[in-house]
Amino acid sequence: MRILAVSLVVALQLTLASVAGGQPQTPASHRLKDPANPGLFGQIDFGGRVSDVTGDEARFQRYRDLRDGVFIDMPFFHVERERWWMNLTAQNTGYRDQRYTLAYARPGKVRFDFIYDQTPTFISNDTRSPYSPLPGANGFYDDPTATLTLPDDVQARIQANGSLARGELERLATGFPTMIRRDTLGFNLTVDVTEHWQTRWKYLNTNRRGSTPWGASFGFNLPIEIPLPIDTRTDDLAGSLEWRNNRGMLRVGYEGSWFDQQAPAYVWDNPRRLTDSTNSRAYVDGAGTSQGRGSQWPSNSFYYVNLAGAYRAAARTNINGTLSLGQSQQNEALLPYTINSAVPPLDSVSSLDRQTAKTKANIGAATLNVVTRATRNLTVNTRYRLTRFDNVTPHFEREHYVRFDQVIEEGGPPLLQGYTRNYLDVDASYRGPAYTTFRVGYGYFGADFTERVYFQNDENTLRASVDMVGNQRLSFRTLYEHSLRRSDGFHAAVLEHAAEQPGLRHFDVADRDRDKLMVQANLLATADVSVNTSVTWTKDGFLNPEQPRQNSFGLLNYKSQTYSIGADYIPGDAISVGASYNFDRYGGLSQSRNASPGPQFDDPNRNWTTDEDQQGHSFLAYVEFPELGRNTELRVDYDYSEYRGLYLYQTGSAYTPSPGAPGGVAQLPPVSSDETRLSVDLRHFLRRNVAVGFAYWYDDYEVSDFTLGPRESAVSGIARPPIFEDQPADSAINGVLLNYFYRPYTSHTAWVRLTYLF
Repeated sequence: MRILAVSLVVALQLTLASVAGGQPQTPASHRLKDPANPGLFGQIDFGGRVSDVTGDEARFQRYRDLRDGVFIDMPFFHVERERWWMNLTAQNTGYRDQRYTLAYARPGKVRFDFIYDQTPTFISNDTRSPYSPLPGANGFYDDPTATLTLPDDVQARIQANGSLARGELERLATGFPTMIRRDTLGFNLTVDVTEHWQTRWKYLNTNRRGSTPWGASFGFNLPIEIPLPIDTRTDDLAGSLEWRNNRGMLRVGYEGSWFDQQAPAYVWDNPRRLTDSTNSRAYVDGAGTSQGRGSQWPSNSFYYVNLAGAYRAAARTNINGTLSLGQSQQNEALLPYTINSAVPPLDSVSSLDRQTAKTKANIGAATLNVVTRATRNLTVNTRYRLTRFDNVTPHFEREHYVRFDQVIEEGGPPLLQGYTRNYLDVDASYRGPAYTTFRVGYGYFGADFTERVYFQNDENTLRASVDMVGNQRLSFRTLYEHSLRRSDGFHAAVLEHAAEQPGLRHFDVADRDRDKLMVQANLLATADVSVNTSVTWTKDGFLNPEQPRQNSFGLLNYKSQTYSIGADYIPGDAISVGASYNFDRYGGLSQSRNASPGPQFDDPNRNWTTDEDQQGHSFLAYVEFPELGRNTELRVDYDYSEYRGLYLYQTGSAYTPSPGAPGGVAQLPPVSSDETRLSVDLRHFLRRNVAVGFAYWYDDYEVSDFTLGPRESAVSGIARPPIFEDQPADSAINGVLLNYFYRPYTSHTAWVRLTYLF
């Protein structure tokens, strides 16, 4: 019966999880908790689905496939015999978000789990581009390594007369869908060889194919978007052998991962040039090379062997730890400095030391945990972790490089970054009266870096908390943390190498003071009413002791606040009602300097700051009638979220990018989005094991974004709907876009289905 109970829980969880495949969530029914045959039961849903979408259909779909048509699901199928059991599921069969799982077990002998999952990412249904080839109707490229070309005669006419660009490129622009599909297939196998020996094996294969909008510029004043080919495969394999008894455990294992990039380099034509050329300003206006070339993440691999152990010592002490040693490497061919034949060969000034990358890093990690129950009420938990990333890539000289495939610039040796990190955490808890536990803790983080702004980081954290868990009416948790991070060994050469300001500090290693407070409480006001609330507050102040305030650049301070409250009313089996509200606010202040080399570089009057304020509100409510009628179930859900963002700029007297604007700078408009969802799920049982159901979803999404908003965009590019841009065919362009923007949508989706329980 214990196995049966576990199986029933798993089956119910799988039923509720069917919403991830695009199907309406079915309220848990009492009929599922008491099957007629505990050794063989399941559920099959089949029916039809229709959707009506106005606006951005791809954003409505995004990670699911809600196309019109017939669907068949098997949320769960369970078989149980005396010595074995099996669970099988099939969700959204035949669609791009289909998912299949299988679990088989002979308790005490073997356990096997299998999964096949498709996850789509719908980006846009109406992207357009003048390049060829383009992805097909399924979103995939036939050849992901093909050059994205423009007709030579079109390039020649635009090179001779730039005013023809808009008309020529708009004429070539062709529509295509932009999407990525991820296919995942894997299994887990556990074999109990004997009472004390166990072996586990895991394999996972992940394929990603499709395209995504990608910036592929030829210069600062010629932004280009191309449909970047995506075609990758990742294979992960892990195995282990474990020995255990009632006092301890010892395990040795191996894990490896292999990433295969099918499109390591991409090449695309320049709409302004048919022939190669170069000049001192080519990287500004893009009028130089006839083609560009870029690289994607290269094929690579990593592996490590690991050792884990646990021991239950005397005096109520448990000890466990792990040790992992491995290596990451890739040795793909290096791309030439440039594809522009007009750029003088660099062999005379700087030659490639090798033709392949030969990158390699040794990786190590170790953990040690000791839990001691010193007295009946006092427990001490000590945790230590060490990680090391030792970059052993051979040194590589790069005295020059070619910017935007246009002009030669001075360079320098690449920064081969590495680190060693130490974590120590000690936590003492005392269980007091009235179900109350008091905790105090100390945490230490120390890091040694190579090729970073600082050579060393140290962070010390003190924390205290009070918890009450187990009280019939009230439970709560409070936590306060105070952290100080200080760095040592300032490495100015790293910033000089990147031609950055000496006062720039990277937020992940900069000196910082942090305070954090968290409060969570749950109150059972009556037997039918429960209330929950939480508050989380964080404040970061970044320091720069090496520089005065006017020369400190990067993130200066950060704040976050989250408040939530919710309530549930469940008077019995007839009705359940609940609602919750959440408010989030994030803000940060950063400073930079807009300056060219020379006198401007040290002029604080060219400083500018960004004061960021982001706020979010969300409200959720539900009402459920498990027994609306004798054989009827109903659930209604409502979800509303609102986001508002504002970026306030202030500039020094010498930096006036928009002289006509107040204060010399034109403020960007606010960013906003509103999303509403209403769902209704109704099911009526004709018989104990047969039900008819109806589900309805209403979705509404409004958005305004100055970066990717179709009306707010500052780029006057081709391949944009005329409604967003009233430009004559012979007007100048300053970009070639794919027509991918943040756009609103409104949708109505309805399901009818027949459910059969057996």
